[in-house]
Amino acid sequence: FNDKYRYDREALLDQTITFRDQSDGKVKSIPIRSVVKELTFSSTYGSVRRKDQKRQITLYSNVLDGYNANNIMQEIEATLDQEIEAPNGYLIDFTGEQQEQEESMEFLSTALLIAVVSIFLIIVAQFNSIAAPIIIILSVLFSLIGVFLGLAITGEDFSVMMTMIGIISLAGIVVN
Repeated sequence: FNDKYRYDREALLDQTITFRDQSDGKVKSIPIRSVVKELTFSSTYGSVRRKDQKRQITLYSNVLDGYNANNIMQEIEATLDQEIEAPNGYLIDFTGEQQEQEESMEFLSTALLIAVVSIFLIIVAQFNSIAAPIIIILSVLFSLIGVFLGLAITGEDFSVMMTMIGIISLAGIVVN
């Protein structure tokens, strides 16, 4: 209901309930007022959400322009750790975008490590030497240092997805 009808008793009581009559199987509609004796207003849960069979309360928030979501999450976690102690049986957990970023970071870090090791093994096989591949892998390491210095100097945020894909691509270019 729109706000102007939400607290209007008459509008609520005029709503119809549709059901199938068990005696003849026909679909019927009746107004709520025909089955309600007294109408009282109260607040209750719209729904009870569960995750892994446990009740959960979810807080959502958007980050204003000019702020970094990761920095805000770190501040919230630090504040909650200092000021709030969860009672027995309660758990404060951060999920959603934060959890997805951590999973993406873990996957892409593993992909980067596998890519560098694969590149190293391919170069060792091509050159039949270990000295040249070590020099090439060191250049990849220095390019990574350059990426992080560039991000620090420009003040750009470390975007998990885009930065890690860029780093993996850069490693391939540096090897060429």
